[in-house]
Amino acid sequence: MNSLFKVLAAVGVLAAGSAAAHKLIKKKIEQKREEGDEFGKKGDYMSSIGWQDLDCLKLVDHEVKVLFDRTKLESIMRREDYAKLKRVVLCGAGDSWNCAGVVSEILPELTGISYETWDPLKATRFVDKDRLTLGVAPRDMLGIGITAGGGTARVAEWLEKMRACGIRGVCVTNNPEGKCAKAADVVFCTETPVLISPTVTNTPGLRSYFANLLACIAIGCYAGVCNGTLPEDSLETWGEAIKAYVHSWENVADEIDNQMFELAKVWKDLWKFDYIGDGPQYYTAQFSEEKPVETAGVLTSHADCEDWCHINLYCSEPETIGTTFLVDENSPSLSRMIETVNCAVKLGRPVLVITNLKDVSVISSGAEICKVPESPESFKWMMPLMDFFPVTLFANYLCTLNGRMYFGCYDTDKCLWDEEKRKEIFWYLTTGNSKIEIHK
Repeated sequence: MNSLFKVLAAVGVLAAGSAAAHKLIKKKIEQKREEGDEFGKKGDYMSSIGWQDLDCLKLVDHEVKVLFDRTKLESIMRREDYAKLKRVVLCGAGDSWNCAGVVSEILPELTGISYETWDPLKATRFVDKDRLTLGVAPRDMLGIGITAGGGTARVAEWLEKMRACGIRGVCVTNNPEGKCAKAADVVFCTETPVLISPTVTNTPGLRSYFANLLACIAIGCYAGVCNGTLPEDSLETWGEAIKAYVHSWENVADEIDNQMFELAKVWKDLWKFDYIGDGPQYYTAQFSEEKPVETAGVLTSHADCEDWCHINLYCSEPETIGTTFLVDENSPSLSRMIETVNCAVKLGRPVLVITNLKDVSVISSGAEICKVPESPESFKWMMPLMDFFPVTLFANYLCTLNGRMYFGCYDTDKCLWDEEKRKEIFWYLTTGNSKIEIHK
């Protein structure tokens, strides 16, 4: 009971501290508005997640060079071992779980290898060896633990579980010295450089998500090459196609940035949001829902289009729920997705559609449409590599237009943590009683 009171007291202090900080930031924003139009200049509202978003357009060249490298990939296992791979199992928390989900949706059909992703608690505590392997010999499997910071306890536990089950464990991370790296058989480091624009910042992690996506895709691509499913030059052709696709966003980046700023000005007083995607976009939707929570403290949910029609459709006050759809023209569920979009519009929901549709006339008028580049020919699976770009820019502006602090304690104006508030928030995330346990 004392622990409960302690938690409640901390939450109360946090709420009071965050409210005071938000009030100070809002005062700065009000001053800016007095100097210009109602909101001032768009540049006044750019913060770390927005800078990271734009930096991905440059980061891709470095990451492809580092990750689509045969020598680096063969540091994981020998070519003949790649050729024998039958099953890849992945685990990650938060953004890293979304990353694992995206690649598990994309890679099986492309590489001829079975993929499966679990959230970290299920993976470590509720999946036994028989379920983990599904009859595949452990030597013909690969276990991947994805972690941006490198210290997630459950991901470290997952990698230790891989070793206990006789499965090679790979840590995909940018921290080769972290707890997870030490628990793995081998580390596949993304070597992501520090962002200095205008100051050192990677909060919340966005470039790390992007780099980890490319790392997992590179591993899958090489496995497909080694087992003969993909042509021998696929590392090179995939790498070039990824760079070309990401760079194609440079042509629309300013337009999308302006569009998300204008939309955020209209939606800034909403505090409930839905994100809908199918297949790999389901995991982008999940990633997307996390960003407004982390940046602006709002309430969000995600679903695929079928489940949305069975559950979220019935939410009351539809006009108060900002609803974003990720619509890929190449998706097998496109007709159902269009039907769902038009249903949300008819309900009176504020709707944003992020899409590569050539013909947007199939979408009911009243929806905000954000057109994004089409994937290169023969690489129609690439939209999930970048479809987070508009929604994270929106989350950036939703936060700063409302004078919010990331995680309730990260000053987006100074790009610095408020250490006192940080302690108030993070001390009760774990009591330290959750032990690493290997359940084979």
